[in-house]
Amino acid sequence: PIESMLKEHRLVEQAMVVGENLKFVSALIVPSADGLKAWCEKHGIPWTTLEEMIRHPKVLERYWKLIERINPNFSHPEQIKKFTLLSGVWEPAKSDGSEGELTPTLKLKRRVILAKFAAEIEAMYQ
Repeated sequence: PIESMLKEHRLVEQAMVVGENLKFVSALIVPSADGLKAWCEKHGIPWTTLEEMIRHPKVLERYWKLIERINPNFSHPEQIKKFTLLSGVWEPAKSDGSEGELTPTLKLKRRVILAKFAAEIEAMYQ
């Protein structure tokens, strides 16, 4: 449910919540490139790439405010404590032939995402 609430927002393309057997819940978020570009332009935030945008302090602050609005709908242990923005698009199949992050029906392949972004997940728990 928390993933669905995140994905309903215009600034979020994909999201996966992580936390099973971990100290707290965190989230991997793929921003909506179009939504984020429009938001950055509206707020005078200079950018050249999505990679650059997702590192900007005001962008990180905006996503944290989004999480703060969603968290009260869930019990304390279910609430997102940390998040990481990712610049790559999640898709069923990659052009280089590697396994995609989504099934053909666009459901998350959790095992693939956990493996592919293990370093980013680990960084949230250090």
